[in-house]
Amino acid sequence: AILKKLPLAGLSTESFGGERMMEHFNSEKWGELSESCLGCGTCTFVCPTCQCYDIKDFNTGHGIKRFRCWDSCMYSDFTKMAHGNPRLTQLERFRQRFMHKLVYFPANNNGEFGCVGCGRCLSKCPISMNIVKVMKALEVK
Repeated sequence: AILKKLPLAGLSTESFGGERMMEHFNSEKWGELSESCLGCGTCTFVCPTCQCYDIKDFNTGHGIKRFRCWDSCMYSDFTKMAHGNPRLTQLERFRQRFMHKLVYFPANNNGEFGCVGCGRCLSKCPISMNIVKVMKALEVK
């Protein structure tokens, strides 16, 4: 009885994976899902499967050193290149995060999802956004 009350009750991964990529990518639901996201990036820093980073050069006073620094796909300057940023809006960055976990990663990793279900993102998110909420909203019936 308790399990039926949990957010994961009835959750299925059948609607996700590479074969549904464009169907999910073009979904109108991204707008309402991303609207409340603050873009703070906390979810990405506590996620054990997030691995985004940036390369920075620093003058240490004893020469230039190159460092690999943690970064977040939720930030507006993430992957900023000479021509600009490929994801200009919060909606695009939000969509990228969840599409990576639910569609792109499984498509390239034998169907395994980029989420281990630990709940760290939910426990630290100031608006309680989580992958279960996104999956249920995007679920194809």
